[in-house]
Amino acid sequence: MSAAILVAAAKGDPSSLRALTQVAYESTSAPGVSKPLAYMEAITLARLTAAHGNPTDVRVIIYLLSEFAAFWSEQGEPALALHFEAQALHVAEAFAEDGDDGLADMVAAAADQIPECVHLEVRRLRELEAARCTER
Repeated sequence: MSAAILVAAAKGDPSSLRALTQVAYESTSAPGVSKPLAYMEAITLARLTAAHGNPTDVRVIIYLLSEFAAFWSEQGEPALALHFEAQALHVAEAFAEDGDDGLADMVAAAADQIPECVHLEVRRLRELEAARCTER
């Protein structure tokens, strides 16, 4: 990775953030790499990229959060799996509410297939956000 891409990413350049997200995600399957750390790096970078509002970038963060949830489920960590699956749904719902009709359709179509515990965790995440907003 070039220094120019790192500098541009540090300034919030979506293309550079996308490139770093891809590198981090690819490292999740590299031998000798800590998968949780690689996923967290990819997720952090993807969140920053998605914040620019590009629908494809939003779907990438949802995908990464769901993939990380699946990873934790495979590791026998249901609480972590639940948390990250709820984060994926929370992001999807937030962008759906902000006018992304594709995500709104996806959330509506999947609603009955998503376990109740995921919906409850999303509610908890929303309440935490609301509490933080009122504290400011």
